[in-house]
Amino acid sequence: MVVTSAENRNSAYALSSTLRSLGTLIGTLSGGLPGLFGFLLSQELSDTGPYRWALWLSAVLALLALVPLGRLRRAEHGARRASAD
Repeated sequence: MVVTSAENRNSAYALSSTLRSLGTLIGTLSGGLPGLFGFLLSQELSDTGPYRWALWLSAVLALLALVPLGRLRRAEHGARRASAD
Protein backbone atom coordinates (compact mmCIF):
# COMPACT_ATOMS: atom_id res chain seq x y z
CA MET A 1 0.00 0.00 0.00
CA VAL A 2 1.24 3.44 -0.88
CA VAL A 3 -0.64 5.42 1.76
CA THR A 4 -0.01 3.28 4.86
CA SER A 5 2.97 1.36 6.09
CA ALA A 6 2.78 -2.10 7.63
CA GLU A 7 3.20 -0.60 11.11
CA ASN A 8 0.16 1.68 10.95
CA ARG A 9 -2.12 -0.34 8.69
CA ASN A 10 -4.22 -1.70 11.59
CA SER A 11 -4.77 1.83 12.87
CA ALA A 12 -5.77 2.98 9.40
CA TYR A 13 -8.38 0.23 9.09
CA ALA A 14 -9.70 1.01 12.59
CA LEU A 15 -9.97 4.70 11.69
CA SER A 16 -11.75 3.82 8.45
CA SER A 17 -14.26 1.65 10.29
CA THR A 18 -14.83 4.34 12.91
CA LEU A 19 -15.44 7.01 10.28
CA ARG A 20 -17.86 4.73 8.43
CA SER A 21 -19.83 4.16 11.63
CA LEU A 22 -19.80 7.88 12.39
CA GLY A 23 -21.12 8.59 8.88
CA THR A 24 -23.94 6.11 9.45
CA LEU A 25 -24.81 7.80 12.75
CA ILE A 26 -24.82 11.26 11.18
CA GLY A 27 -26.94 10.02 8.29
CA THR A 28 -29.46 8.53 10.67
CA LEU A 29 -29.62 11.69 12.75
CA SER A 30 -30.01 13.85 9.65
CA GLY A 31 -33.27 12.02 8.95
CA GLY A 32 -34.72 14.12 11.76
CA LEU A 33 -33.62 17.42 10.23
CA PRO A 34 -36.95 18.20 8.53
CA GLY A 35 -38.65 17.92 11.92
CA LEU A 36 -36.08 20.26 13.47
CA PHE A 37 -36.40 22.78 10.64
CA GLY A 38 -40.17 22.52 10.81
CA PHE A 39 -40.02 23.39 14.50
CA LEU A 40 -37.55 26.26 13.96
CA LEU A 41 -39.51 27.68 11.01
CA SER A 42 -42.90 27.09 12.67
CA GLN A 43 -44.06 25.02 9.70
CA GLU A 44 -45.82 21.69 9.46
CA LEU A 45 -44.04 18.68 8.00
CA SER A 46 -46.64 18.66 5.23
CA ASP A 47 -45.06 21.91 3.95
CA THR A 48 -42.01 21.86 1.69
CA GLY A 49 -39.92 24.37 3.65
CA PRO A 50 -38.43 22.03 6.27
CA TYR A 51 -37.43 19.49 3.60
CA ARG A 52 -35.93 22.20 1.39
CA TRP A 53 -33.69 23.44 4.21
CA ALA A 54 -32.69 19.91 5.19
CA LEU A 55 -31.69 19.14 1.59
CA TRP A 56 -29.71 22.38 1.30
CA LEU A 57 -27.86 21.64 4.51
CA SER A 58 -27.08 18.12 3.30
CA ALA A 59 -25.76 19.49 0.00
CA VAL A 60 -23.48 21.95 1.79
CA LEU A 61 -22.15 19.21 4.08
CA ALA A 62 -21.55 16.96 1.08
CA LEU A 63 -19.53 19.70 -0.61
CA LEU A 64 -17.50 20.20 2.55
CA ALA A 65 -16.79 16.46 2.59
CA LEU A 66 -15.09 16.79 -0.80
CA VAL A 67 -12.31 18.93 0.69
CA PRO A 68 -10.53 16.06 2.52
CA LEU A 69 -11.02 13.82 -0.50
CA GLY A 70 -9.25 16.36 -2.70
CA ARG A 71 -6.37 16.53 -0.29
CA LEU A 72 -6.13 12.73 -0.16
CA ARG A 73 -5.72 12.45 -3.91
CA ARG A 74 -2.92 15.01 -3.95
CA ALA A 75 -1.13 13.24 -1.10
CA GLU A 76 -1.48 9.89 -2.86
CA HIS A 77 -0.16 11.36 -6.10
CA GLY A 78 2.82 12.83 -4.25
CA ALA A 79 3.60 9.49 -2.58
CA ARG A 80 3.60 7.71 -5.94
CA ARG A 81 5.88 10.33 -7.39
CA ALA A 82 8.28 10.01 -4.43
CA SER A 83 8.41 6.23 -4.76
CA ALA A 84 9.14 6.51 -8.49
CA ASP A 85 12.19 8.71 -7.88
